[in-house]
Amino acid sequence: MKETPGEERNSIQSKWAALSDDQWHAFARDWLAELEAGESAETDIGQAVVLMSFSAQSSLQWKFIEICVSLATSDEHLGHIAAGPFEHLLGHHGAEFIDAVEKKAAADAKFAKMVRGAWQYLMSDDIWKRIQLIQKGST
Repeated sequence: MKETPGEERNSIQSKWAALSDDQWHAFARDWLAELEAGESAETDIGQAVVLMSFSAQSSLQWKFIEICVSLATSDEHLGHIAAGPFEHLLGHHGAEFIDAVEKKAAADAKFAKMVRGAWQYLMSDDIWKRIQLIQKGST
């Protein structure tokens, strides 16, 4: 029996929710390794990151971003995180996460550096103004 779109989405969400912390770290490491190797977003891991951005609960997307930033070893990594999962999360769930972003950026210089690579994308003007304050080092 074929799942309805709502059932399919819930099934995908439950698969993301079932990942262990070790699996989230491995997923982040694999994605960053592909970026380091210069592989495109057309790889299975790259496509999984896109799928995760559209289908995982927002709290799991945030978890992935935090793990990626902690594992990032280059400005290029931070730029990909900012331009991909981070912009997507704040474009869709900015009001839910902007306080946490400000707090994390104030406490973690590497995270703040990642935020500086973000563009407005789908962020509301209010969220974008708060991101710009982080980018200017005004928080």
